[in-house]
Amino acid sequence: MVSESTATENPLRESMRFERAGRPCVVIIFGASGDLAKRKLLPALYRLVQQRILPAEFAIVGLSRTPMSHDEYRDRM
Repeated sequence: MVSESTATENPLRESMRFERAGRPCVVIIFGASGDLAKRKLLPALYRLVQQRILPAEFAIVGLSRTPMSHDEYRDRM
């Protein structure tokens, strides 16, 4: 029997429809000045904040071998 394929919603997002954020947490990024952090990790975290999925008590700690100030890091990213 052949059935038509239909687009289905992602079942993992089903539980995220409710307005709730997780418990307070800290994300530590090793290699925070690198390409992966710039292109993938930071934009993904930004989207989670915009969608209010992350808790208000959320922090990011970035570690890198490249010495730079907070302002230099913001300009670079």
